[in-house]
Amino acid sequence: AGEGSSSRHSTVFGSVIYPDRDEIQIPNRFLNIWKEEICKDPDGCFKDPSHNFWNFRTSTVKKYNCFMSGRMLARYCGFTRPQNVIFDYEPGYNQFNMSFVDHDGADIKYLGLHYPTNYHQMRLNDPSIIVTPAYMHVVTGDDNQNGYVPVQWLQITSAIR
Repeated sequence: AGEGSSSRHSTVFGSVIYPDRDEIQIPNRFLNIWKEEICKDPDGCFKDPSHNFWNFRTSTVKKYNCFMSGRMLARYCGFTRPQNVIFDYEPGYNQFNMSFVDHDGADIKYLGLHYPTNYHQMRLNDPSIIVTPAYMHVVTGDDNQNGYVPVQWLQITSAIR
């Protein structure tokens, strides 16, 4: 069991996502163990706590020894300030599961499509809640070919009717 637990811990590392930087630092101790495995596939992915996925090119890890997806993840996850992140690597899927923590390492509530949508009231009750812009596939009567509209727009239009 001791060997398995040390192997388990070697797949986990902490970093920071900055909304104004592409670089997400990866510790050298992690890269020494996993870089070759990560770079075997051309793509990897990030998964947030709401089960949203974002792909990335592993060539950036190979070339820069860091992820180059910081701005993109900050935008889609709703980070306007630097955010502490715990990455848990799943080698079989080349997937990095993300959890978001405060400065003390405690989990931060993170909301996506799978939660109730009265975001304004939730933010008033708990300012640490992170609200993400979410998109749903719906049938619309307009010329939008792909049928994707922001969930917030659905809430606004249903309130008007």
